[in-house]
Amino acid sequence: MSKSQPIVAIVGRPNVGKSTLYNRLVGQRRAITADLPGTTRDRIYGEAEWQGQAFTVIDTGGLTAGDGGKDSEDGHLGKAVKEQVVNAIEESDLVLLVVSARDGLTGEDREAAALVRKRSRPVLLVVNKVDDGTGPGGAEPADEFHRLGFESIAISALHGKGTGDLMDEITSQIGKVKASGEGRPPAFTIVGRPNAGKSTLVNRLSDGRTALTSEVPHTTRDTTERLLKTPQRTWRLIDTAGMAKRGKRSSGIPYWSLLRTLRAIADSAVAVLLIDAEEGPTLQDAHIAAHILDSGTGLVLAVNKWDLVDKGPDVQERFFAKLRKRLPFLPSPPVVFVSALTGEKADRILRAVEDVYEAAETRVGTAQLNTLVRTRLGEYAGGRRKARLYYLTQVSTLPPTFVVFVNQPTLWGEDQRRHLAGVLRDEFELYGVAPKLEFRKSEGKPKKEAA
Repeated sequence: MSKSQPIVAIVGRPNVGKSTLYNRLVGQRRAITADLPGTTRDRIYGEAEWQGQAFTVIDTGGLTAGDGGKDSEDGHLGKAVKEQVVNAIEESDLVLLVVSARDGLTGEDREAAALVRKRSRPVLLVVNKVDDGTGPGGAEPADEFHRLGFESIAISALHGKGTGDLMDEITSQIGKVKASGEGRPPAFTIVGRPNAGKSTLVNRLSDGRTALTSEVPHTTRDTTERLLKTPQRTWRLIDTAGMAKRGKRSSGIPYWSLLRTLRAIADSAVAVLLIDAEEGPTLQDAHIAAHILDSGTGLVLAVNKWDLVDKGPDVQERFFAKLRKRLPFLPSPPVVFVSALTGEKADRILRAVEDVYEAAETRVGTAQLNTLVRTRLGEYAGGRRKARLYYLTQVSTLPPTFVVFVNQPTLWGEDQRRHLAGVLRDEFELYGVAPKLEFRKSEGKPKKEAA
């Protein structure tokens, strides 16, 4: 995560209202919330602003007693959740330790406080669920929590009570944190169907256990983020929940996980679509790829579990034939055959991501574009009238966006628009990128062409 702005981590035991507080601070429903303890397992990032001070907020999984032993949800996942919380604390400039006024001080609260105290970060104790103004037994809600030794503030994240004062205190404490001045690094996202191996690939690329992995589908319930440095630049590497079929995600946690994944795709420069080599490209893969391109995000295809495929004659050629049949609309993205489990050729994914990112950042001069118009473009069949292209110019990148001046936009059908996008992609090597075209009516060629 970028250190260009201060980072605030929200930590505490399960079901004290961390995700509700996160949603309140960020100002939108980004974290998954539910009555079930332990809903948040990984780190979730969001942006907040108060009185002109922007900062990043991290929501974390609930810390359980004994570091996630036999009594924790999903057994071994409890310890991994603690690792994620520790990473979030170490990234942060301020820690919000959340406790519940309704439940009073517990042993797990004390363990969470000890964990935070060891990391030597500024801590603000947030006494949540102060809905009636009192704690257990009629005591003042923050009284018994003073023994933890942190400055405290009482709020109700659900109803918004005291959250303005909390934001004032947050901005006061992080106001002196200096920005690095570089802005947030670009992001690339790993997406795919459930159990395609996304988290295993994230761990492989980042050379460590940065995401929870399990044989059970949907182990990753939300998007998680990690910094990854390559020779070219620093990336934000995002792992996402598996995108299940529509009928399996109509409500509850699968639905909100899907929304988080769609937002991650839209916020990323490049998305790596992970396809299961044993199953081959599916209709669901096609839907995911289409959404990536519709979002203006660059695309890399990674065919995972390639080590499990029978390597008969022309095995890759047969796979490409299936790919062309199932996903004929692809903009010639790089395709990498990998094994996330063994690491075979996984490093090629990073090279492909860099290539697609550079293509997405391509800028083409107007003179070059109009030379292309004269030599390869101009007139298209369009019913009784002909669709004429007079000139075009590029107005932005990520993705490369072109304004196309024509005689009549309504004469340009889908086939003609697709052909124009294909010519631009081939001419300027925009592979893995879907150029965005904005058609405008013009009376003819400009009097003078810009260089």
